[in-house]
Amino acid sequence: MSRTSRRKVVRYQPYPEQSQTPAHHGEIRDESNIQCYPVFDNNPTPQGDAEERKLTEVEEREIQYNSFHEKYNQLMFNIDLDGNGLDGKPPIVPRCSQQLTNDSYEQLLEICFANQSGDEDRWRAVFHKYKTKIYDVIKNYHAKMLTNAEGEEVARLYFGNRIAVPQRDVFAVIRDCHVSRSRHTKQNATSAMVRKMYCNITQKMVNTFIQMCPTCIRRPPVIKPLKGAASPIMSAAFRNRFQVDLIDMQDQATEDIRGVLCNFIVVLKDHFTRLSYCEPIPRKQPIFVAEVLCRIFGLIGAPKLLHSDNGNEFTSQELIEAVKDLDKDILSVFGRPRKPNDQGSVEIRNKMVKSVLSDVQDEQRRKGKTTNWTTLMGHLMGCLNSHELRGANDTSAYETVFGVPYHENLLCHIDEMRRCTTLEQRVRINPDPRFEASLREEFYIDGDDPVVNVDTGIDDALMQDFPADVEDGDEDKQDEEQLRLATRRPARGRG
Repeated sequence: MSRTSRRKVVRYQPYPEQSQTPAHHGEIRDESNIQCYPVFDNNPTPQGDAEERKLTEVEEREIQYNSFHEKYNQLMFNIDLDGNGLDGKPPIVPRCSQQLTNDSYEQLLEICFANQSGDEDRWRAVFHKYKTKIYDVIKNYHAKMLTNAEGEEVARLYFGNRIAVPQRDVFAVIRDCHVSRSRHTKQNATSAMVRKMYCNITQKMVNTFIQMCPTCIRRPPVIKPLKGAASPIMSAAFRNRFQVDLIDMQDQATEDIRGVLCNFIVVLKDHFTRLSYCEPIPRKQPIFVAEVLCRIFGLIGAPKLLHSDNGNEFTSQELIEAVKDLDKDILSVFGRPRKPNDQGSVEIRNKMVKSVLSDVQDEQRRKGKTTNWTTLMGHLMGCLNSHELRGANDTSAYETVFGVPYHENLLCHIDEMRRCTTLEQRVRINPDPRFEASLREEFYIDGDDPVVNVDTGIDDALMQDFPADVEDGDEDKQDEEQLRLATRRPARGRG
């Protein structure tokens, strides 16, 4: 029996040897003990229950992503899931903007390690083996041996400060950047994030991934934008103008962790840097909007101009007095409601908020986690403020305001860093001299000793500076004596 459903259904049918034995005429056949197996299973296992079993949503999406992975590799590189080539193309030594085959990746590692080893015999053997373009390799590429969370040594190839990616790792790298960091944003933002940390990944690879992404293909078609404002608003610095607006979420009204039913999202955007802040509120009233604005103004500072539409929740005297009580220099400016000439910047941000929030909910649903949108504001703001474009001088809003990138550039893959559970593992997989030096200074670790986990090594490291035979009272006296000597003024000399 076939049944149309949006969920995948696993149907069961009898074993062939049981179904091929028809009952004789007039004989009543007992079918209660017939063993059944799923149709799609290559190695059928008796189930005992012939009823239809529905897959969970997490299992459905995992199967969907595995199929997506296989189709993507076959379409882009003609390789299988393990990264083995299917067409037997000869390896080449590409530039950083070209795709890197798996065989070429192994060759580049061999050349770089031979060059960095200092062994003349090893270098001579590698030189006679490859000869052509070998100097271009040692000029641009270098290799490192890292230790992952499982304690295994992993070889990594670098082009300058970026990680070279072979064909077998392209899917995982783009998926980490597109899903975990950029939260299913479009091609430009994902490509900018990939290009910042990795090389040998082309724009075509990113575009093909997004066109095949199970979450991105559910988006509605893009509406052609209308003509912009004749005289756009200009801002010269951070906090010159903040724009605030509300997003109606009454069709998805949800209780937050405090049990309050939230129906709206307050969106605050700096017009110059695009820094955004989002907060759910229960009702469209000035008291709730004022509380959100005062909280964020206390953190990042108040603007010179607070721009909003003509809604009652913004024009009321209660909101104006609450904001001016925090900073009397704030000037409230009101424009026509829902007009791109006045509120075009924040209206565009509202569309992006809805799109990213929908994608984040879909990703959380795929992992089997909660899809309560009131708890996803951190994911949403992280995506909005780390969003970068493809321009040469384009930076994220977070980096423009705070001076540091939102996502750290790593020496390893993102997934390898996330598997590390201790401080020692992170230092080994991503050796940053500045980070390691700060840890040694903070936890009193000698230069010859390894950086151990803080939970196990901090107590022993701190107790090395205090003798065991010092009593509590004597210790306080020593501290007072050291403080008195340190604060004593030097004696003046005569003459």
